Amino acid sequence: MNHLQSIIGRATQVCYTQIAHDEIVILNPIDENFYHLNESAVDLWLSLETPKTVLELAQVLAKKYAGHAKLYQQDVIDWIDDTKQKGILITMENVNATTHA
Repeated sequence: MNHLQSIIGRATQVCYTQIAHDEIVILNPIDENFYHLNESAVDLWLSLETPKTVLELAQVLAKKYAGHAKLYQQDVIDWIDDTKQKGILITMENVNATTHA
């Protein structure tokens, strides 16, 4: 996944619980696996209450950890690729230029 304008969202079949302010456990009933998120992944997951682009997700990390969003883009892309393979995130659609007009 390398499209910075792809819209990322949570897969609808997953359930999750926040067990601490910096820990979330996700259940994917399709593969019957639990997945544990660390602090930065928790920030990304919680921000996906509404779908976001890669750049918007990178901005979430930049705001919390200081720095420019561009510094976090590859980390976000890697996290999305990993969580999509696990079936807990999906690419919803692509943003086109007319959407932001």
